[in-house]
Amino acid sequence: MELFGRRAETAVLDRLLDRAADRAGSGLVLWGEPGIGKTALLEYAVEAASDATVLRCRGTRMEAGLAFAALHELLWPVLDRLETLAVPQAAALRGALGLSRDPANRFLIGAAVLSLLSGLARERPVLIVVDDAQWVDEASAHCLGFVARRVATEPVAVLLTGHEDPASGPWEGLPTLEIGGLADDDARRLVSAVVPGADATLVERTVQAAGGNPLALHELPGLDHETDGEATLSPSGNTVSVGPRLRRAFRARFEALKPSTRALLLAAAQGRGDRHVVHRAGAGWGVDTATWDAALRSGLLRASGARLEFRHPLIPAAVHDGSPFSDRQAAHRALAEAPPRDATMERA
Repeated sequence: MELFGRRAETAVLDRLLDRAADRAGSGLVLWGEPGIGKTALLEYAVEAASDATVLRCRGTRMEAGLAFAALHELLWPVLDRLETLAVPQAAALRGALGLSRDPANRFLIGAAVLSLLSGLARERPVLIVVDDAQWVDEASAHCLGFVARRVATEPVAVLLTGHEDPASGPWEGLPTLEIGGLADDDARRLVSAVVPGADATLVERTVQAAGGNPLALHELPGLDHETDGEATLSPSGNTVSVGPRLRRAFRARFEALKPSTRALLLAAAQGRGDRHVVHRAGAGWGVDTATWDAALRSGLLRASGARLEFRHPLIPAAVHDGSPFSDRQAAHRALAEAPPRDATMERA
């Protein structure tokens, strides 16, 4: 499959698969904002590993609270291999997968999955693919992290995607690769491929609005002629339309960040990035210093002196559109009623 502007990333994946084939397995976490192309890179790896056994699962918010739900999806195609495991491991894994009432000993479960994969890898290399790992249930995540840190002498590669830098948590210690936006030239090539014959004005408008986000580059050109895109103002004052898939992706990220959603909504509604204005507005809407700190830790928003900037130009549109109408009204009211700068103590 053709991926525009991803030579460096695909080279990393090729090396990972080559090393795994030579019994030097490893895990790798691809991380970056929604729509940035992580899933497309997973599909590239799956196609490149044509001689491997591929097991895959995807995290979902609906199943994030169900212990071992992701592991169940991952191992369902190879459940017949449970018979090859040592009795204590097989019993623990059956209990985790809901096949028996055996207790869920997490160490034995991790050891069982590692043994099962090692057995499969004696026949052909194994590629484990976990998309949207930020929604994988905790029990599965810890099990997969346990496995990924122990395949260094096995022909096994573990690929995961997520929204956050996995510096801590179940993927701690695994190699990581941040996926950034496309360069403008690659973005233009992608738009031209998505909309053959697109005029230069449409291409340039799309490239500028998308900020290198491949999903936005796919969605934005068609929104001039469709009704499911929602138009909002970017911080620069230009109209930005957010397509349905991108809106859902950013909205899911936004909704997971409570209680910092009010701070993010204020910054999105204010639009100009004036840190002092949104802080004063927040003081009248119950947004305290801890809430602002949480918003900044989310990675969606960053502060530089008196300026607030969203990490991607589409994030404020998605935050604003994804908020209930009553919250949007309240945010704009708080901004309108914010006291002038010299009437209150500025917060750093």
